[in-house]
Amino acid sequence: MKSLLLLSTFQARPRRGRAAFLLPVLMSLAAWPALAGPFPLPMPDWQTEESATSFSLSCQQDSGQFLTLPAPTVPPTALMINYWASWCLPCLYELPELARLQERLATSGVSVRVMAVSSDTEPAKMSAALAAVGRHPESCRLTRPDQAPSPLPQTLLIAPDGRILARQTGSAQWDSPQAMAEILQHLNSKR
Repeated sequence: MKSLLLLSTFQARPRRGRAAFLLPVLMSLAAWPALAGPFPLPMPDWQTEESATSFSLSCQQDSGQFLTLPAPTVPPTALMINYWASWCLPCLYELPELARLQERLATSGVSVRVMAVSSDTEPAKMSAALAAVGRHPESCRLTRPDQAPSPLPQTLLIAPDGRILARQTGSAQWDSPQAMAEILQHLNSKR
């Protein structure tokens, strides 16, 4: 009789199921970036490109000005393009690191223009994300979102003559001596 009483008591309790268990877990994961700060990013793992194709891209800045990249410069300047989106958390974590990388390159006498190219279709989303991030490199928004690579983030290193030298797929720790050394190695090997 005692076992029947326990069984009926067990069955009378409301069943919480997996959803009740997962809800606190998902909520804590959603709050983790705000509590823990930026997560550690991996070091860059460049994939060397052997393409003679010249790179070209059109984008629009917040000011409304249209850019065609790479833009001719005197002296010729290498270009580092980071594709990102406002909904991509790893992309947003990279933007301040890319700004610091550009400063480090400039202080060491290396001329590389770092551009953050957003795949957002709405200019307001790009502007809001950049305002929330604070420090970021020069940025623009794709005029044709179908030009955005997948997955994001993705970074291209482009020689002054427009050839793609290397590609980094996924997030990376750009504000590091190793990242700077690898960029210099790619630039010097293709001269």
